[in-house]
Amino acid sequence: HVAIVIDEYGGMAGILTIIDMMQAIVGSLPHEADQSSIRFVQREDGSLLVDGMTSIHEFEEVFAVDFEPMTEGEDIQTIAGLLMHQMGRIPREGDVLQLEDLRIEVVDMDGRRVDKILVQSLATS
Repeated sequence: HVAIVIDEYGGMAGILTIIDMMQAIVGSLPHEADQSSIRFVQREDGSLLVDGMTSIHEFEEVFAVDFEPMTEGEDIQTIAGLLMHQMGRIPREGDVLQLEDLRIEVVDMDGRRVDKILVQSLATS
Protein backbone atom coordinates (compact mmCIF):
# COMPACT_ATOMS: atom_id res chain seq x y z
CA HIS A 1 0.00 0.00 0.00
CA VAL A 2 1.33 3.37 -1.03
CA ALA A 3 -0.05 6.87 -1.37
CA ILE A 4 1.06 9.52 -3.83
CA VAL A 5 1.63 12.88 -2.16
CA ILE A 6 0.53 15.88 -4.23
CA ASP A 7 1.85 19.39 -3.54
CA GLU A 8 -0.18 22.62 -3.68
CA TYR A 9 0.53 23.00 -7.40
CA GLY A 10 -0.90 19.60 -8.28
CA GLY A 11 2.49 18.04 -8.90
CA MET A 12 3.69 14.84 -7.37
CA ALA A 13 5.73 15.56 -4.24
CA GLY A 14 6.54 11.96 -3.37
CA ILE A 15 5.29 8.57 -2.34
CA LEU A 16 4.19 7.63 1.17
CA THR A 17 4.36 4.04 2.37
CA ILE A 18 2.88 2.35 5.42
CA ILE A 19 6.39 2.17 6.86
CA ASP A 20 6.74 5.95 6.45
CA MET A 21 3.49 6.44 8.37
CA MET A 22 4.53 4.00 11.12
CA GLN A 23 7.87 5.77 11.51
CA ALA A 24 6.05 9.11 11.82
CA ILE A 25 3.88 7.66 14.61
CA VAL A 26 6.30 5.48 16.62
CA GLY A 27 9.74 6.66 15.52
CA SER A 28 12.33 4.81 13.49
CA LEU A 29 11.84 1.10 12.99
CA PRO A 30 14.76 -1.33 12.98
CA HIS A 31 15.94 -2.44 9.57
CA GLU A 32 16.43 -6.11 8.85
CA ALA A 33 20.20 -5.63 8.86
CA ASP A 34 20.00 -3.95 12.28
CA GLN A 35 18.13 -6.78 13.94
CA SER A 36 20.43 -8.67 16.22
CA SER A 37 20.62 -12.37 15.68
CA ILE A 38 22.67 -14.98 17.40
CA ARG A 39 25.78 -15.32 15.28
CA PHE A 40 27.95 -17.27 17.76
CA VAL A 41 26.93 -20.29 19.85
CA GLN A 42 29.44 -21.58 22.42
CA ARG A 43 29.61 -25.38 22.56
CA GLU A 44 30.65 -27.53 25.51
CA ASP A 45 33.92 -28.57 23.83
CA GLY A 46 34.99 -24.91 23.56
CA SER A 47 34.28 -24.60 19.85
CA LEU A 48 31.90 -22.01 18.48
CA LEU A 49 29.13 -22.50 15.95
CA VAL A 50 29.17 -19.41 13.73
CA ASP A 51 26.69 -18.02 11.21
CA GLY A 52 28.30 -17.90 7.76
CA MET A 53 26.87 -14.41 7.20
CA THR A 54 28.92 -13.00 10.10
CA SER A 55 30.96 -10.01 8.97
CA ILE A 56 34.70 -10.53 8.73
CA HIS A 57 35.24 -7.61 11.13
CA GLU A 58 32.97 -9.12 13.79
CA PHE A 59 34.64 -12.53 13.34
CA GLU A 60 38.10 -10.94 13.70
CA GLU A 61 37.05 -9.21 16.93
CA VAL A 62 35.60 -12.36 18.51
CA PHE A 63 38.55 -14.60 17.60
CA ALA A 64 41.33 -11.97 17.86
CA VAL A 65 42.61 -12.66 14.34
CA ASP A 66 43.53 -10.44 11.41
CA PHE A 67 42.43 -11.52 7.95
CA GLU A 68 43.40 -8.19 6.35
CA PRO A 69 46.33 -9.69 4.38
CA MET A 70 43.97 -12.36 2.94
CA THR A 71 41.24 -9.89 2.00
CA GLU A 72 43.32 -6.92 0.83
CA GLY A 73 42.09 -5.72 -2.55
CA GLU A 74 39.13 -8.11 -2.45
CA ASP A 75 35.48 -7.26 -1.83
CA ILE A 76 34.88 -9.88 0.85
CA GLN A 77 32.36 -8.98 3.55
CA THR A 78 31.49 -12.23 5.37
CA ILE A 79 33.32 -15.21 6.83
CA ALA A 80 31.55 -17.40 4.24
CA GLY A 81 32.94 -15.17 1.49
CA LEU A 82 36.43 -15.51 2.94
CA LEU A 83 36.13 -19.31 2.99
CA MET A 84 34.97 -19.31 -0.63
CA HIS A 85 37.87 -17.04 -1.61
CA GLN A 86 40.46 -19.17 0.20
CA MET A 87 39.12 -22.45 -1.22
CA GLY A 88 38.67 -21.08 -4.74
CA ARG A 89 35.23 -22.68 -4.99
CA ILE A 90 31.89 -22.91 -3.24
CA PRO A 91 32.48 -24.76 0.03
CA ARG A 92 30.74 -28.04 0.82
CA GLU A 93 29.60 -29.54 4.12
CA GLY A 94 32.56 -31.22 5.78
CA ASP A 95 35.20 -28.96 4.20
CA VAL A 96 37.89 -28.00 6.72
CA LEU A 97 40.25 -25.05 6.44
CA GLN A 98 42.94 -23.74 8.77
CA LEU A 99 43.25 -19.97 8.92
CA GLU A 100 45.83 -18.60 11.35
CA ASP A 101 45.36 -20.72 14.51
CA LEU A 102 41.72 -21.57 13.78
CA ARG A 103 40.27 -24.81 12.45
CA ILE A 104 37.15 -23.92 10.47
CA GLU A 105 34.73 -26.63 9.36
CA VAL A 106 31.70 -26.07 7.15
CA VAL A 107 28.89 -27.88 8.99
CA ASP A 108 25.75 -26.65 7.22
CA MET A 109 24.95 -25.33 3.76
CA ASP A 110 21.73 -23.68 2.61
CA GLY A 111 21.87 -24.46 -1.09
CA ARG A 112 25.09 -22.79 -2.26
CA ARG A 113 25.33 -20.53 0.81
CA VAL A 114 27.48 -21.38 3.83
CA ASP A 115 24.97 -21.37 6.67
CA LYS A 116 27.02 -22.52 9.68
CA ILE A 117 30.68 -23.14 10.42
CA LEU A 118 32.34 -24.71 13.44
CA VAL A 119 35.42 -22.86 14.69
CA GLN A 120 38.02 -24.33 17.04
CA SER A 121 41.11 -22.59 18.30
CA LEU A 122 44.18 -24.74 17.62
CA ALA A 123 46.15 -22.70 20.16
CA THR A 124 44.10 -24.13 23.05
CA SER A 125 43.82 -27.68 21.69
